[in-house]
Amino acid sequence: MMKKLLLLMLLPLLFINCSSDDDDIPSNNHPIVGTWKYIEIKANVEGTNLTEEQKQLIIYSMDPAPASNGVIHITFNSDGTGWIKHFEDNTIDSFTYTITGNIINLKDDNENDNENETYTFEIQNNRLIITETNYNTLEYYQNLYPSAGITKTDLIITYEKI
Repeated sequence: MMKKLLLLMLLPLLFINCSSDDDDIPSNNHPIVGTWKYIEIKANVEGTNLTEEQKQLIIYSMDPAPASNGVIHITFNSDGTGWIKHFEDNTIDSFTYTITGNIINLKDDNENDNENETYTFEIQNNRLIITETNYNTLEYYQNLYPSAGITKTDLIITYEKI
C-alpha cells in the first residue's frame, strides 16, 4: 500500500507530453538536472469563505502524511530521462520529461497509456518544489463545500539536491 501511495503521490511526476514543439529537454546546466532526496509533502488548501474546520478536514482527507514514511530519490538526467527510487522496497521507476519555463511534463515509462501530466516547479536554495494541482480533487471539494469558495487544493512536494 505504501508503494501505491508513493506512486500516486508522484504520479504527477511520471508523465510527459511529447507532441509540443515548444517543450525543451533541459541541458546539462539546467538546475533540475541531478538527484534529489524527498523531504516532505504537504497540502495547500485555499478558499474565499473557507473555515478553518473545513480546511483541516480537506487537508486531513487529502492525507499526504503517509507518503513521508518512505524516503525516495528522484533523478533528472540531462537527456530528458529520469528515475525514482523507492527505498522501502528498493524498486526503481523510470520516466521521461520535458520542461517549458516552470512547467514540467512527465511520463512513466512503465505505463501503457499516453496520458500526460503537467506540474509546476521551482528551485529555491537547493530545493526542488513541485506543485501538483489535481482539478478533479479541486472540483470534488468545491462541490462538497459550495459556499467555501475553494480555489486551491494542491499537494506540494519538496526535494533537496544531493
